[in-house]
Amino acid sequence: MNNESSPIDWNKTDLVTCVDLNHTKPNDPEKFKDVYHFLYASQVYQTLFAVYGKFVFSVNDLKVKGVDLQLLNYQGLMNVGFCEVDPNDIPNTRKTEDFYFGVQGGSTKRSIYLEVTDPAGNPTEIQLTKGKHTRIVFSRILYKLPNFDPSKIDVNSIWFDTEFHSRSGTEYYNNNLHPGMAGNKWVSSPRCRESYVNLIYH
Repeated sequence: MNNESSPIDWNKTDLVTCVDLNHTKPNDPEKFKDVYHFLYASQVYQTLFAVYGKFVFSVNDLKVKGVDLQLLNYQGLMNVGFCEVDPNDIPNTRKTEDFYFGVQGGSTKRSIYLEVTDPAGNPTEIQLTKGKHTRIVFSRILYKLPNFDPSKIDVNSIWFDTEFHSRSGTEYYNNNLHPGMAGNKWVSSPRCRESYVNLIYH
């Protein structure tokens, strides 16, 4: 095996994390109150952040009703937080197993609850099968910094939106939109904007 290069074709590899729903209560209740599973990680504005989730589901009929998401910033100058998702940024190919959440630089919102909904947006549930995995997908949508307009930039402002714009002195340019950015047409590129999660209950 060649140790100098990766033998994996990252575009043809199923990169997935698993959530064991049997482990929904802390092993040490005196030390920990809740169990949150790792679901997604990314880097924007040179800030590394992760999203963890606690699933709400019925043990009796094995139905997932929603997930409580918590965001934790690890590194970087600007904190990232959750924000509202524009319905126009959700593709019409969305399935019940797809969860969309918005993030924005400078946001102080670190917690959101995502209810399970059908493609039309109506509340529903995801039926699990005991002993088998159920695949769900979390998709991030990045929104511009609030109230940032490159045509009206205040030279005294402390922020510049480096994800959506670039600059050279007083000249400002729009960056190309990548997958996972608001306004993008959702071309196929799951590595930066999506995470695949297998839910397991046995």
